[in-house]
Amino acid sequence: MARLLGDRSLANAGSDSVRGLVEERFSLLVQGILDEAAASDDVIDRDSALTFVEDRVHFLTPLLEPNQASRLRQALQDKIETW
Repeated sequence: MARLLGDRSLANAGSDSVRGLVEERFSLLVQGILDEAAASDDVIDRDSALTFVEDRVHFLTPLLEPNQASRLRQALQDKIETW
């Protein structure tokens, strides 16, 4: 999360700090996960991209508010649909 949000101090931050920065830099988080998907050898089509981002959201969910996780999932799906 620290790398995706561009703030290495998050490595030692509490969940409230992480959630606050996710809100501030939401578009950066979306773009970072999309960039990871595009660079992944495992992503070869729309379905594999959706699986990749779903796995990432699932992994990050403990760090997010429930509404942030659902917004993130939807934003990623919307972007992938434009590929």
